[in-house]
Amino acid sequence: MQRQRLIRNQNISTVLLIAACFFLTSSVWMSWEYHLTDFLDTLTVDYLSMVAGYLLQAAGIALFSLMIQKRPHWFRPGLLTLILLLFLGSSAVSILPSSPGVSIVSGLFMNLLCGLIAGFYLHVLTFLTGPSHKGLVFGSGYGCAVICTWLFSRIRGEGSFLTSPYALIAYAAVTGLIILWIVLSGKDSFRFGMVPPEISPAESANAAASADRFGGHSAQKLRSLFLQTGIIVFLFSLVKNLGFGFPTADILGGVSVELSRIFYAAGLVCAGYIIDRNRKQGALCAAASLVISFIGLALSGEQISAMVIWCLEYLFFGFFSVFRIVVFSDLCRSCGCAYLAGLGLCLGRVGDAAGTVICNACADHKFVLVVGTAALFILSLFLFYRFFLQTWILPQPAVRTPDEQETLERFSMINQLSFREKDVLKEILSGKTNAEIAGTLFVSESTIKFHVHNLLKKTGCRNRSELISKYKAEVYQILPGQPD
Repeated sequence: MQRQRLIRNQNISTVLLIAACFFLTSSVWMSWEYHLTDFLDTLTVDYLSMVAGYLLQAAGIALFSLMIQKRPHWFRPGLLTLILLLFLGSSAVSILPSSPGVSIVSGLFMNLLCGLIAGFYLHVLTFLTGPSHKGLVFGSGYGCAVICTWLFSRIRGEGSFLTSPYALIAYAAVTGLIILWIVLSGKDSFRFGMVPPEISPAESANAAASADRFGGHSAQKLRSLFLQTGIIVFLFSLVKNLGFGFPTADILGGVSVELSRIFYAAGLVCAGYIIDRNRKQGALCAAASLVISFIGLALSGEQISAMVIWCLEYLFFGFFSVFRIVVFSDLCRSCGCAYLAGLGLCLGRVGDAAGTVICNACADHKFVLVVGTAALFILSLFLFYRFFLQTWILPQPAVRTPDEQETLERFSMINQLSFREKDVLKEILSGKTNAEIAGTLFVSESTIKFHVHNLLKKTGCRNRSELISKYKAEVYQILPGQPD
């Protein structure tokens, strides 16, 4: 019961972190975009915000991933606090009245910091949330942020609240809450996403049967799956973005943008729930979301249908938004590739930027846009079909029993064990007592007790038996044929 309460509290904490971070970054981005319209035409604003801005967000996520891979010890509370303060400062410069050049440059730098912040909370999601809760935690966090941003946009004074200087007060307050979350989490217990969530061995095994369908593959096969997944996510983002450029994607009479935001939030939560229960069904819903634009095109001219299609676009876009995060999160947990946790959103942003460029280029050639999108749609489905077969339909490869050293190395990497802690773990697995381990490693028994305490703390276990069970549950792959 206590462990379940701990998991629930940890999930709620992660939801609040994601909601605060995404609300902050998305609201500031919208404020900057509105500010650009004061002195630039719509096409230029699109290229700055939805092309240059999105590409810089992708670069920020990639930069975070590179730092996690090369310099994981850099990400301490102090550095993350500095990133948030720099983001708040650049946001103030970019949305307050100033010269166009200053607003553009500071806004682009703000987008780079957006990517770093996104990389941070996606890394936390991957390694502080169990696979059986990951989709709902992410979907709920994003959904709450979407609703809050919409509510802020509805506050009216002389204009939208998002365009007023008072919005900076709200942004500063949210930034302070995020920093408080980081400080209260503590570097030892939190470790900024490097420690997997504290779940029982039974839950770990059940979650693996649902989410980790990538286990048992060779390293070469896993690289192939990463490549396939990356291409699929990019193409899905591209096709979805191009679909908004179809004739029926225009805002017609009776279509409410505000109402569509509510549907997007609902889609995020529903998608999270479905994906957690069954990854296969969630993936199918994400692929099905690509069809909505073509349905809207077929119903062109019907005003009521246009409103329905517009809301469905956003509802099903929630499935894709959650899918691209969770699928890479599952891959990272299976392979121990912590630094790739944000790759789904990174590639999605690149696809969004590419889609905006193509839509603007084909603004006067709708037929070319539709035909080109249809070709990309067919390619996306073909690649998704192959990926779907390999991941959920075809029998998984036979589980290879890893040798002792490989198994130990993998578990140590996942749980960030030190060299000495790894030696102590090896002796514990062989059934030795503290006194026997001390004699084997030529150290005092009190030293061994200290290392055992650290081992239990890092792995979230209460005793040796639970540690051994967790070791087996996390390292050895679940046999194929278990239910999704």
